[in-house]
Amino acid sequence: FVIKKILSRGGFSMKKTLTAFLILIHTVLLAEPISLEKCLDLALQNNLTLKAEQETEKAASQIKKSAYANCLPRLDFAGSYLKLNKEIKFSTEDFGVPLGNGYTAIPVYDLSSGRPVPIKGQSILLPEELKFGKEDITLYDFTLTQPLFTGGKLYKQIQIAEKTKKISANHSRLKKEEILIDTEKSYWNIVSLLEKKKTAEKNLELLKKLETDVANYLAEGILTKNELLKVKVKRNEGELNLLKIHNGIELTKMNLNRLMG
Repeated sequence: FVIKKILSRGGFSMKKTLTAFLILIHTVLLAEPISLEKCLDLALQNNLTLKAEQETEKAASQIKKSAYANCLPRLDFAGSYLKLNKEIKFSTEDFGVPLGNGYTAIPVYDLSSGRPVPIKGQSILLPEELKFGKEDITLYDFTLTQPLFTGGKLYKQIQIAEKTKKISANHSRLKKEEILIDTEKSYWNIVSLLEKKKTAEKNLELLKKLETDVANYLAEGILTKNELLKVKVKRNEGELNLLKIHNGIELTKMNLNRLMG
């Protein structure tokens, strides 16, 4: 048997042909038989739904590991480097009173009124000229963090992660069993339909032979035309039944092909 599977995505078509797809039946001569075990293995290896469930299970496992990792000490490092190509200078005389000794007195302002506080000694001394950018600036920061008390947050996260992993594992197991059951069911449906096809073909052959005999008897005047019409009706029913079985085989093969990826 040849199974053809055509998939269309985004305007493109992919044609996947499995040649010599033969069901292993002891009553049929098969050139390249495929056993039920092989069908089950292919279904487990190639089924996209099962793969998606397995990836979800892996993701849940990683979430569980991450939840446990949040309880461990964490070391963070941050660094920055500022390269200054030109020295920046500005005078402080505009902000205060020059003292003449190389310093400027910057008065202290009242935050409510915005005016200088007229109190003796309440001022800030700054050089008359401030210089920046003479040397490059490099900063390093190491931070060690160890959760001590989080109000049960980390414990709940671990519980949720463990339950999520169990649920994902159960979904994956159930999906695997479902695929195995559906694959085996489709396999034996094909076996059953092939046997029915053999029986239907033999029955149709007998009906055709009977129709020929009845037509001869009608020509001899032994039987009536009504008897011939009855045989023809039976033959038509046999052909229709054979067509239904053939369509059932093709649909079941397509379903099995889908399950096997």
